[in-house]
This record gives sequence, structure tokens and C-alpha cells, in this order.
Amino acid sequence: VPLLQISPDLMTMRGTIFHQDFKSQPVSGARVLDAIKAMKVKGKVNKPGLKSAMLTAAKKQEAVRDVVLCTGTEALNGENGRLEILVSRQTERLPGTTDSSGNIDYKQRGPIHTVKKGQIIAKIYPPGKGQNGMNLLGETLASVPGSPCLVRLGENVEQRGQEILATEGGLLVYRNDEIKVSEVYTVEGNVGPHTGHVILERGSIHIDGTVMPGFHVVCPGSIIVKGTVEDSILTAGNDIDISGGILMNGSGMLRAGGSLHAMFAIGANIRIGGNLSITNEINKSEVIAEGSIRVAGGQGKIIGGRTCCGLGIIASQVGSELGAETHIELGLSEKILNEYKLEQERLNRTLQHIQQKLGNADDAEVKARYAQQNKQKQATVLYILKVRKQVSTRLDELTANISKLKERSAQNCSPALKVRGIIFHGVVIHCGNNSMRIHKDLSRSKIVYDFTQKQFMITSL
Repeated sequence: VPLLQISPDLMTMRGTIFHQDFKSQPVSGARVLDAIKAMKVKGKVNKPGLKSAMLTAAKKQEAVRDVVLCTGTEALNGENGRLEILVSRQTERLPGTTDSSGNIDYKQRGPIHTVKKGQIIAKIYPPGKGQNGMNLLGETLASVPGSPCLVRLGENVEQRGQEILATEGGLLVYRNDEIKVSEVYTVEGNVGPHTGHVILERGSIHIDGTVMPGFHVVCPGSIIVKGTVEDSILTAGNDIDISGGILMNGSGMLRAGGSLHAMFAIGANIRIGGNLSITNEINKSEVIAEGSIRVAGGQGKIIGGRTCCGLGIIASQVGSELGAETHIELGLSEKILNEYKLEQERLNRTLQHIQQKLGNADDAEVKARYAQQNKQKQATVLYILKVRKQVSTRLDELTANISKLKERSAQNCSPALKVRGIIFHGVVIHCGNNSMRIHKDLSRSKIVYDFTQKQFMITSL
């Protein structure tokens, strides 16, 4: 059995170190190095490891086995290309500022960042080439170059060399590998009887006042509300930012493809694809966020209702001293996946009904077909085409959401609930089909479901 052996991948030489040879003569480091040299290996000799093994062998008067004596050089793959955003985005705004006493100044939220025409908004860095390696036989190990940065240019941007510029002013949006500058529609004052529903086919909406009960605000970009949102329906393809709060009795709904920021949420229904940031409290609300949920900065409370996250929850307090039943779901459940599938089926039926009426032709061909009809007929066709576009866009979003949820579910990874204050009795924690009720108040705790041990784990922060 040879005392020096090279691994099958030709990257490591291991050996057995004796304190003396068969003639009872001490084995020196020079003899071992000569043996390594005789094998004509090209790697780096592990002299500190050899010295340590020889000292151990001499001290214990016995062989030291499996000592790493020589290693090859691993190939270093190139870094992937990346995109650096050079200006602030709407999602980077703070939900509020808090003084040392915990008092919140709701007005000090920083400016609403927009970009100017001609401004450099991002820079693309090319991928690295990598560095080749070498095995113990001196053979070259080729490195893999990095992948280029995948970025799609959306509306109102252009690329010049490695820089991306805004061709128009507006709100910067970077989502799903697409960068664009979105148009912003401003409502001066409240959304109410004098405005009617505010529905845009493109761009974002900036509302200086409050969204009053019973009105709809819809756009593919972001929605910014300087006041409050009351029993209304808001749907945004990207983010929703509310300077005040959300005050509902269960009849309204907020949907966002991105993140949502607000001061408080009372009686709200919230469904978002990104992160949720609430400064003061979530009270008796139904919340589903595919990202993380952060309720901190003020009182940071979650009381009553159901709060479901995809990537974890951070709060200052969950539940109440009176034991209000508060449900926390760690991970997006099968129920939510089924909700998406039901909506997908309903929209597919709508799209099939439209196709039966108009066929599969594009908008231009359909408009030309009805060009000689009366104005009322043309208006109806235009409305149906608008609905078709909205349904198709939503179906694409649902397909992506369902795929993402299935991928997370297959990973068997539970997000964590982290509470800096108290988790009161009466709180129920869910993860998939598993539930745990809190019977005794917990202080400064972290709760996560361990799939290997099939139980909830509670640790201190």
C-alpha cells in the first residue's frame, strides 16, 4: 500500500507519516519532500501540515494517517455581470422616522425620488473571465466565464455603452430584470366623486390626498397616496406607498405586484407580491405578502386577523394582553396557491369568451374590422380590447406567482417569526398543515418550523 496517494480527481495528495522507518531511523521532512518531488506533482506542498503531522507522529510514536500533503489549484469561475442602480427608488424610502422615545414623525419620510430626462440611472458591469486552475499532474483546469447581466430595457430608457439613461422623467422601476422610467399621473386632492375611478393603462399614480370609500385606483406601475386609503380598491403592478394608513371595514382590497408601505392597517385586505412595511400596527386584517413583513418603528403590533408571509415576519408585539386570537402563517399555504389557481381559471374563461367574440387577431386588425360600425359599437370593441389586455397581463402574473410558490414549497424551508417584544397567549402559528397555539406569553422570541424534526422551534433573540 503506497504511503503517498493522489485522489481520483488529481487535486489532492494524502499520505501516512511515520516517526521512523523500518531501520528505526527517524523520518525527516526532507525525505518526505524528496518522495513528493519524485512523484513529479505540480501542486502546492502543505509544509505546515507536514510539520504538524511529523511532530504528532514523534510525540505519540505512531503513524499519522490521511495527511494532506499537496493540493492542486482550483479553477476560479468568472463573476457574473451585474446591474448597479445609481439613483434611489421608491421602494427604498423609509416608512417613517422614530425618536429615542418611540414617537413617530409620519411626515419625515424623505422625498419621492424621481429621475430627470437624460440622467444616468444605472450601469451594467460585464462578466469576469475567471482564472484557470491546475491539477497535480500539471493539467490545466479551465475556468467558466461569468454570465452577462440579463437586463431588459423598458419604456423611457436607453443604453449607451455600459450606462443606462432615462429618455423621459418619471419614477424608476426595476423588477423582473426590466428597468424602466414610468410615467406618473398626479391627482391633486382626493380620489372621490370629482375624479371618479382612476384607472391607467400605463404609468404610475401620485395622489396628493385620500382615496375615499368605494373608489378604484388601478395602474401597471406604482401608486403613491399622501393621505389615507379608506374602503377602496387599489391595484398596482409594482409598489403601493401610503403616507397615512389603511382604514377599512373588510370591503376594500389592496393588491400590488411589488411592495407596500403604510403607517397602519386596520380591517384591511392586502395581497402583495413583495415586502410589506407597516410602521405602527396591523389590526384585524387579512394580509398575504409573498416577501417579508416588517411591523416596526412605532408600536409595531400585529393584533387579530391573519398575517401570512413568504419570507419572514419581524414585529415588536404579536397578539394582545386579552388573548386576542391572532393567526400567523409562516410560508404561503396551499390555500393561497388554490386562490391563485381559481382566479387563473376564471380569467381563462373570460379570455375564451372574448376570443369567441373577437377571435385571436391583434388590436389593430380588430379595430380595422369594426371601423365602419357606429360609434357605440366601436366604443364597445375598444373596451373589450382593453379588458383582454388586462386579463392577459394578470394571467402572466398568476402563472409566475404559481411557479414561484411551487418552487418555494418544494424547498421545505420555513420563514421565521421574530418578535422583539411579547408574543401573547392566544396567538396561533401555522406552517403548512401544522399549527401551534401560544398558551404562555413569550418575550423576545424567534419561532420557525423545523421540517426535519417536524415541530415548531422557539428560541430567544
